[in-house]
Amino acid sequence: MELTINQLLKEGINFLNKVNFKKAENCFRIILKSQPQHFEAYYFLGIILNELNKLDEAEANYQNAIKFKPDFAEAYYNLGNVYRDIGKLNDSELNYKKAISLKQEYVEANTNIKIIFKLKKLLSNVEKASEEKIKNPSNLKIINSVIQLAPNPFITNRLVENSLINYLDKISFRKLDETTDARFGNGKCSLDFNLFEENNIIIKKISKDLTNIMCEAVGSKVHIIDSFFNILGAGGGSKPHNHLIPFDKMNAIGTQKYSLVYYLSIGDQDCEEPGILKLYDPDKEILPSEGMVIILPSSRRHSAIYNGTKNRIMIGANFYSL
Repeated sequence: MELTINQLLKEGINFLNKVNFKKAENCFRIILKSQPQHFEAYYFLGIILNELNKLDEAEANYQNAIKFKPDFAEAYYNLGNVYRDIGKLNDSELNYKKAISLKQEYVEANTNIKIIFKLKKLLSNVEKASEEKIKNPSNLKIINSVIQLAPNPFITNRLVENSLINYLDKISFRKLDETTDARFGNGKCSLDFNLFEENNIIIKKISKDLTNIMCEAVGSKVHIIDSFFNILGAGGGSKPHNHLIPFDKMNAIGTQKYSLVYYLSIGDQDCEEPGILKLYDPDKEILPSEGMVIILPSSRRHSAIYNGTKNRIMIGANFYSL
């Protein structure tokens, strides 16, 4: 029995949710063969192609979705994401603003406009730093941090203040299971990736101290792009992942990007999954201790699973050497 268009759409979305991209794509393409103006099929096909890193094709499908439904806020938002990833920051910002004009409480679009501002500032700082190195080569500290920190991450320690833990426990958060990144399970995390921009004396101090540690680790000034916290309960963690984004490759700055984790509380390590930080290529396991700070290249895959009875609290940041 042949499926109706609505049945095909429902089935395609179901396959998409199960990350079966091949079957989902087939459903949406069948729909478009019989209904070439079906904006939802174009939209979901765009999502699949985006996940497969076929950004040019994803862009074309989002454009078609908008063509046949000009008030499609989510399509404008996803198109903004594509433009961000291929480095068209002005086009990205315009699409986020269009999404917000159609859906005023569009939290993700508002958040991503802030990200675009940060990426523009990053590129400006990278360019200025490159010009300065050309003008003053004698001031350049020769250090290949990516090679140095790949097999053996930079590890140091910073005393943890109880006031910092208490502050993180009180500020706004979202559940780990509500994120769309590698984090999962029981726990909570920052609403966004702008923790160090909080107008709070405790956060300002930790931001300053960790920035100094970053500079020491990579031997240069740094530009922080993300800052956040994670509070893991039993069953919380992160799947194997790295912190590079297509934007890094597009602008040839991936080798300048690093990731930091600062453990405020290690929770209960007397359990089957004590929250070991697992690094890959090369493989390495690190059992965190309270106050431990670890810095590694953002290209290096890592994961962690925690199953203790007490909360495990950490601060994370992604930054670029300049």
